[in-house]
Amino acid sequence: MAAMAIAAPDVLNIPSLARNHLLNLSGNMMIDPVILPDGNTYERSEVVNGLIHPYDATTPMVTNYAIKHIIDAITLADQDALDIALKCSITGDYFANPVTCMGDGHTYSKSDLDMWLTRPGHITMLSPMTNQPCGETILNRTLVNFMNACGMQPMRAVSPGIRKVYTPTLINLASKMIDTSAGAPQYSPQLKQYVYRFLENQIKNHSSDATSAPLRRFQKILKQQLFPRGGGYKSKSKLNKHKHSRSQRHSRSQRHSRSQRHSRSQRHSRKRA
Repeated sequence: MAAMAIAAPDVLNIPSLARNHLLNLSGNMMIDPVILPDGNTYERSEVVNGLIHPYDATTPMVTNYAIKHIIDAITLADQDALDIALKCSITGDYFANPVTCMGDGHTYSKSDLDMWLTRPGHITMLSPMTNQPCGETILNRTLVNFMNACGMQPMRAVSPGIRKVYTPTLINLASKMIDTSAGAPQYSPQLKQYVYRFLENQIKNHSSDATSAPLRRFQKILKQQLFPRGGGYKSKSKLNKHKHSRSQRHSRSQRHSRSQRHSRSQRHSRKRA
């Protein structure tokens, strides 16, 4: 029997049971959703103010970016954005057994994250999205509940490893994000950065085929919008290169300073003679 095809829900017709998982205590869409150690997601202000028993402001919490991106997509009524928000940025597949890194709040399919963290020759325990320490990983229960309510089988078994999943919705979404004309949709910086990293990972997956060309073009334009002065994320190799460059400049400066002191000392000695 063939496996059931998985697809994102219609952004204009989100099942009410699924939508309920995105609401705060006031019945509105969460503005700043945070994931707590139990894997559930709440409005940050409600946790901080002690409205979510037994939690309070001292409870470890981090922004649940997966849920935030879903809320942004629904608010914008953007089907492409919702489709991407429900996919793991490592492979481009819909989330399966989604776990959130408490170090930076980003979510990945567990088998894909495990594969990423154990790649030979790479730094381990750094999040693919931010290159920051992953911290503890916990099941994103709110995301699981939302996907279950949409019939998306979030706890299905998948084979670990890079799967070349062509994502036309990624290109559609990126093309809308770089549109600066009047009346164009306004996407949050967080969602733009997510798509930028999503593009980066997909380029690595499709590095040897024609699929990577449009991905590279959109990533370059997004990078110019997100980091207009060349700032933003730097890989460890670039950081080491920068550190090495600073060390070289410091060494040259020290040698020049010693040379100047030596020259002054020689001139002073000749004058005294």
